[in-house]
Amino acid sequence: MNIVQVRGHTAPYLELSPGEPTHSLLKMAREGLVAGLGKAFQTARQRNAVAKEDGMRIEGSGQLTEVTITVIPLRGSSSVKKQYFLVLFKDAEPNGGPATKHKPSTHDKDVTARLRRELAATKEYLHSILEDTAITLEELRSANEEAQAGNEELETAQEELESANEELNTLNEELKISNVEFSQVNRDLTNLLESISIPLVMVGKDLRIRRFTRAMEPMLNLIASDVGRSITDLQPQMELPDLRRLLLDAMEGGNRKPRDVRDSHGRWFSLRILPSLGPDGKIDGAVVMLIDIDAAKRGLDFAEAIVETVREPLVILNQNLQVMKANKIFYGTFQTTREETEQRLIWDLGNGQWNIPRLRELLENVLPAHSTFRDFEVTHEFEHVGRKVMLLNASEIFDPNAQARTILLAIEDVTDRKRTEEALKATNAELQHFAYALTHDLQEPLRMVVNFTELLAREYEGKLGEEADTFISYSVEGALRIEALLKGLLAYWEVTEREQNSFASIDCNAVLAKTLVNLQAPIAQSGAIVTSDSLPTVVAEEIMLMQVFQNLISNSIKYSGETPRIHVSAQRDAEGWLFSVRDNGVGIDPKDAGRAFGMFKRLHGSEIPGTGIGLALCKKVVERQGGRIWVESETGRGATFKFTVPGRHKEPEPRRAD
Repeated sequence: MNIVQVRGHTAPYLELSPGEPTHSLLKMAREGLVAGLGKAFQTARQRNAVAKEDGMRIEGSGQLTEVTITVIPLRGSSSVKKQYFLVLFKDAEPNGGPATKHKPSTHDKDVTARLRRELAATKEYLHSILEDTAITLEELRSANEEAQAGNEELETAQEELESANEELNTLNEELKISNVEFSQVNRDLTNLLESISIPLVMVGKDLRIRRFTRAMEPMLNLIASDVGRSITDLQPQMELPDLRRLLLDAMEGGNRKPRDVRDSHGRWFSLRILPSLGPDGKIDGAVVMLIDIDAAKRGLDFAEAIVETVREPLVILNQNLQVMKANKIFYGTFQTTREETEQRLIWDLGNGQWNIPRLRELLENVLPAHSTFRDFEVTHEFEHVGRKVMLLNASEIFDPNAQARTILLAIEDVTDRKRTEEALKATNAELQHFAYALTHDLQEPLRMVVNFTELLAREYEGKLGEEADTFISYSVEGALRIEALLKGLLAYWEVTEREQNSFASIDCNAVLAKTLVNLQAPIAQSGAIVTSDSLPTVVAEEIMLMQVFQNLISNSIKYSGETPRIHVSAQRDAEGWLFSVRDNGVGIDPKDAGRAFGMFKRLHGSEIPGTGIGLALCKKVVERQGGRIWVESETGRGATFKFTVPGRHKEPEPRRAD
């Protein structure tokens, strides 16, 4: 209800009140207009329509004038947020005539009516004022509550500000500590760069130098003031072509492979450019290193000269099994060229002669396991050279200065050797078959010689003279020895010719019992005592195992003392089972222990019968089973023959007393 604009002559209706000037319409309205003006304004505001109040009177110049008050709400544009009202003051015109001015009279009949109307208007105005006051009180209460909530929020905000202030103080302390640590790291980095002997320089993404080591100074002609200068402005003492492009490629994720360069003195270095990361994890520069490889480079040249001199085909493979290099012998042997070989996988060479799963497995395992392999045989119809037999050997080339790990593959052509070996095997097999057949065929004529010689000895004993009897006796003994020798040879060849198809689970206790039954006559004749421990059950050939027991026990009986004592035992070892046959005989000189198992080797005189085949037969049988046999002995102190039977075996069962 503040006046914002005035039009026309308002002096009869409005006047300034004593005190501080104001724009309030009600404070400036003349007495008699306040009640009606307040009522009309309140009505127009509530209803948003024109409100009119008649019969309002004001006094002026000793006269009372009736005034009509009209309040009109103004509707402005949508952009105008405030609401305005037009207040019109108009003197009343009774009976359509001009406004009438009345003299004050105590007898005027209309006084009471007017006063009543004024009183009613005043009451309504007061009522509206009370309503506005109540609304205002509610608004004040709401504003008070909002103020209290705002005050609480301000207190909360103050607490948050205090907490944030504490966090800022803590962060400030951490920042101080970080600055100290950063300064320490910076000093450590400076000291590190000062102490290392590797030529190294760091550049930013703009190729300006950040740091460098002393070792790099003579390489690039660097001085301290070059920090911040572009590295491409330098005049290096090195062959560094396209350094700018190499740096940009490394920072953009391109080619980062090392390359070999030389300085002005001809010394070789490996140039390596790697990107450096900034605090945000993004590439913000690069590091340039020069690693001295002069000794390795010259050593490699020396090694290459050796490789070219070797008469075997040699191939150098990288970790992906691509051919890096091959010698001239390789190209000559397989009738191929460098272009068809280098930078290709070994599986793709030729007509796929090396594409063998087992060979692939062996080669792929060389570098990860630091392993080697020897004499891997490849038989193949090679392109251009025909059918060949090759032996492959491979191992890692150990070079601490090498840029990558490599494999040396050596290939040996053994085609001619294989043919010779196969021919020798065939010839040997034919000789064995011939010896076996000859031994078998000689038995029958020899049996006739023995029979007729023994018949001659019986029929003419004492008739032809003492000297003739001696000659006939020598003939009989010789024929019997030849017969025993042929039987031993026949047993030996039978072991050699027999196929290994009768392996079974065998109780060695039962085998030993059968053996003792076969040797019952020599045991009884010599009075030998044969004992044994509980023997295991093994997987072997029963007849062969019986031959070993029989030959070893009979051998012990022949070479024992007055009362032969023989003990058979067995125990587990790394190879399976270790058997022992111990006797109390004359023993064997340790230097002759190896000769004891030779064919026809007899270590004692003719006073002890034998052919020298028994122990050789035992050796053949044991080796056929996959085991070993040897003797432990000293002269005059008995002998212990030991042999092994490999494989998975059952535990020995306790022997039951017969």
